[in-house]
Amino acid sequence: MKKIVLSVVLVVITVFSYAQQGEKNFIDQPYIEVTGTAELDIVPDMIYLAVTLNENDSKGKVSLETLEKKMKQRLTELGIDVTKDLTVEDLSSNFVRYFLKEKEVITSRQYILLVHDAAIAGKAIRALSEEDISNISLSKIDHSQMAQKRFDLRLEAVKAAKRKAEAMAQSIGQQIGKAVYISENQTYMPYVQSNVNARFMSDEAVSESYEPELSFKNINIKSSVNVKFILN
Repeated sequence: MKKIVLSVVLVVITVFSYAQQGEKNFIDQPYIEVTGTAELDIVPDMIYLAVTLNENDSKGKVSLETLEKKMKQRLTELGIDVTKDLTVEDLSSNFVRYFLKEKEVITSRQYILLVHDAAIAGKAIRALSEEDISNISLSKIDHSQMAQKRFDLRLEAVKAAKRKAEAMAQSIGQQIGKAVYISENQTYMPYVQSNVNARFMSDEAVSESYEPELSFKNINIKSSVNVKFILN
């Protein structure tokens, strides 16, 4: 029984020793380590506007339900699907206010409106302003294919790393072999409000045909990877 246990221990030690030797062999090989980067500008196709309805804006003359009805009607006339692209943001506070029957409580509600380009955003802001709904601000911008574009950009970063390694190796009369290590660096995408230039309708309306001049900077995404290649 003791011999069997001893044999198992020897086998484990032998396997671990081979694993250590394998790792050591890799470290002892000459290799080149490079960083590959890739960058892409994307035109946003998901623009989120925060719209606040407040009975106080009309001095209590227009109810929240009437404001909501007018808002949905005007947005529908612009071809916006309000059942899909208009959502209530502060449902929890509305739930509480439902039980507050005091007359002095001013009811308000915030919505998030999704539009897909700056032109429609401008038309929506103008249409709502005509209904005395002017408390509108930008929430964020995004792209519908962001995940796929970020994935594709990672692949481009790896290809860039390979091209860099090949050029560096050729400069000293050598070639690269297979990649033995790939690591992605953490990247951030500051593409929310800081990337937006917008001018909203003021109280002093310029003309009946006036529409806000909205322009959105492209979303800039970056990817960076570290890759180690065997150096032949």
